[in-house]
Amino acid sequence: NVIIDRGVLKTYLHNSTTAKKFGAETTANAGLIVPTPFNLIVEGGDKSFEKLLSSIDDGIYVTNDWYLRYQNYRTGDFSTIPRDGLFRIKRGSIESSIKGLRISDNMLRILSGIRELGRERYWISWWEVETPVYAPHAIIEKVNFTKSTI
Repeated sequence: NVIIDRGVLKTYLHNSTTAKKFGAETTANAGLIVPTPFNLIVEGGDKSFEKLLSSIDDGIYVTNDWYLRYQNYRTGDFSTIPRDGLFRIKRGSIESSIKGLRISDNMLRILSGIRELGRERYWISWWEVETPVYAPHAIIEKVNFTKSTI
């Protein structure tokens, strides 16, 4: 199933419960609580990681994340903890590491903030997801980060 094609939503994900509730066909996306995408594949763009990096004047490079939890499934509000490295980008170069930030944002805003996708794609997996995601690096504008005050 193609979920999004060139920024256009093509289908909703449905498990048996939501398909029945909305009078739709199941898309075979069973999930414990809500329909869940499995075997997610994201098409790449045309620039190398180095070209993407060189186009960023001031930004943050998130290498991976984990423990993504939705505060509101309906609106797409979520938070997640960056994992495996978080780095400051200045004038197209990785400058320093960053610690103690959490991404607190909205999935619809994140998807609409994608400015560019890299050419190379990678299998991304983590402990709580059995099926990895195949995706490129992405430049996403104005991601909201929060920091603990403790």
